[in-house]
Amino acid sequence: MYWKKRLAEIQEAAKVLRYGSVTPISGSDFIREVSQAPSDVWVVVILYKDGIPECGVLMQCIEELATMYPATKFVKIISTDCIPNYPDCNLPTLLVYNNGAVKGNYVGMSRFGRRCTPEDHLEELIRGVILSTDTDSWAWRPNPDGVFSEKVFNHIWDSPAPAPSKVISFSWQLLHDSISTKSNLARRGVVRDSDNADCVGCTGNLETSVYLMLHCDFAQGVWRNIVDWLRVDVTIPPNLFTSFLIFYEAERNVKLRKGLLLIWHTTLWLIWKARNDMIFNNVSKNTNDLVDEVLLVCALLFDYVLYLKGFYYISVALILCQSDPVLNDGHSRDEESRQAVIDGVRKRFIEKVVADHEEKDDDSSSD
Repeated sequence: MYWKKRLAEIQEAAKVLRYGSVTPISGSDFIREVSQAPSDVWVVVILYKDGIPECGVLMQCIEELATMYPATKFVKIISTDCIPNYPDCNLPTLLVYNNGAVKGNYVGMSRFGRRCTPEDHLEELIRGVILSTDTDSWAWRPNPDGVFSEKVFNHIWDSPAPAPSKVISFSWQLLHDSISTKSNLARRGVVRDSDNADCVGCTGNLETSVYLMLHCDFAQGVWRNIVDWLRVDVTIPPNLFTSFLIFYEAERNVKLRKGLLLIWHTTLWLIWKARNDMIFNNVSKNTNDLVDEVLLVCALLFDYVLYLKGFYYISVALILCQSDPVLNDGHSRDEESRQAVIDGVRKRFIEKVVADHEEKDDDSSSD
């Protein structure tokens, strides 16, 4: 099957692209995270301290590089946790490790010149590395010839999406990194407090569009529950475009594809709403609550039932559990009882789908 082949390709790529952010570590983590990292992984370590402007500048560059090169492991550690009594005048310090050995060290900002951009740092980091002489090229996978086609993209984006226009518009802005994340607000000068740019779902990581929606601890928990609910084997991808293509290419059946993309749009939209509730209303949700909300919103938005592969009836089962006076007696249930209720409704729903199909087959045969 095509979708199985695509999932295998994505999973294989995810084995290489397995980082994508700057991970904070402590002194006790250094040997495990850096010295004992796999031999095929390069590790970039930044020694820093809060309150030193140069550290903040370099940290922004390193965070951008981490998203651009997810196959490289980027970690940050407070300087005195790594080296006791390490002088602040040497900060920030950049260490490059591979196979347990130091391959490069960069003390202070002077090594990078007056300008400090990710490109400048990259040139320093890869100096001495033998690069391929082959010419790089782009390929547009939805077209067999690899050439980008606006018509094909518009067809992919517009035709199968049953979500409301404001949700679709939000997803479009998200793919272009145009939403008001803390990193975007800081880059535009709206927010000047760099210490307040952490992701609301976890601490110590810059809130970017990709990190907030895919790699934050909260977002990862939501997506894992979603793919478990869909009963598909999907690895969280390194970027949002790949995430969209995973859901688009997972099914060739048009109705199933609409359902999958509805789930994708709705999940992103509700993660963003949950983020805003945490910031502006001081209201926190756990992953289970948000997944339940995704199920209910999808069921309300989707005006027909998807039953192939048995993934959509779970949301219908949850709604029936809430509305069925026989099943829902108003008392709280433990997880085992709740699952038994859902399984019972699932069985009734499948029986109804089979009966509907048999009726349609009888009608078509009589014609």
